[in-house]
Amino acid sequence: MIQDETYNEIMNRGKDDPLFLYEKLKKHKDKFDENRFKEIVILLKNEIEKKQIIYLNKECLKALYLDYEIPSEFNGNRIFDLEKTEQMLIFFAQTNKDLYKIKLMKLLWYGDAYHYKEYGTSISGMVYEHLPYGAVPIGSDEILGASGNSIVVIEERLWCKGDGEEVIGYKINNLEKMNKAKLETSEISAIETVNKNFQNLGSAAISRIMHTEEAYKKTKDSDLISFKWAKELKDF
Repeated sequence: MIQDETYNEIMNRGKDDPLFLYEKLKKHKDKFDENRFKEIVILLKNEIEKKQIIYLNKECLKALYLDYEIPSEFNGNRIFDLEKTEQMLIFFAQTNKDLYKIKLMKLLWYGDAYHYKEYGTSISGMVYEHLPYGAVPIGSDEILGASGNSIVVIEERLWCKGDGEEVIGYKINNLEKMNKAKLETSEISAIETVNKNFQNLGSAAISRIMHTEEAYKKTKDSDLISFKWAKELKDF
């Protein structure tokens, strides 16, 4: 019974401070059988690694967005807000079946662009670049990595080309439910509107639509996409 109580306490607190509890666990090794001890060690080490990855990605994002600390046409008149971004990620992940990274990036842009068109500011403050498949936020990989408590990215082999080259996709699954209290009513309405319009489309279809937007047609590869083009967003 004591062992079970100690185990439950460690696992409940491990997500908050896994490194501290890992050190504590080693001091109480005698309270566990060998297999249970190894099981907890593995779980805590995984949590420690996960926290380190999240922390490092957050630090990278601070560096990547140093040049965008003032509201401007490129961040949608809003400084980058990871908390709001994370809620957007969760929302789209929990409402889209088989969501892959390419589609997610477009949903994020449409969510920000639509809110800017209607209210004069983006939701997240992300800065988007013109890339071959459409708009992609600066630090997209770091944004996903910094949101590791809320979503998980799974690498999948989608198909194999004729020359034998594998095509890899990155599937997004949510780990938490969206916390609506962290978004304004207008922001929730914007992402719900965007989701209703694109929910049943795949990555290729939403990319093709993105290519018809003035924001994409008026910019070149690697250009930053000004939110002034959001005013020309096609009607849903």
